[in-house]
Amino acid sequence: ITRLYKLLMSDSISSETKAWLFAAVTKLTPQAHSSPLVEKLIQEFTVSLNTCLRQHAFELKHLHENTELMKSLLQGAQNCEDIVNPGPSSPEMAPPAGDWALQSMTI
Repeated sequence: ITRLYKLLMSDSISSETKAWLFAAVTKLTPQAHSSPLVEKLIQEFTVSLNTCLRQHAFELKHLHENTELMKSLLQGAQNCEDIVNPGPSSPEMAPPAGDWALQSMTI
């Protein structure tokens, strides 16, 4: 989240890219628990002139205030460890046949 925060605060990053970065922060927030950076992002962007970023900030704010809701909505984001830290290759570890995005990542 620290790296994403630095990118979000950079003036050289487009607002469209910042929207994607904000979505990534939102998905990672359940793992970060009560990160002060998340709270700083919420404070910074809830007053943003960019309506898209402001919307992302308010969504994150409401999820951050209701941790049970956040965990239930974003529980799939917590299963990313096998993508980030793949284990040994084996047929059991192979992604489902219809999941082309994961297949392309493991090739």
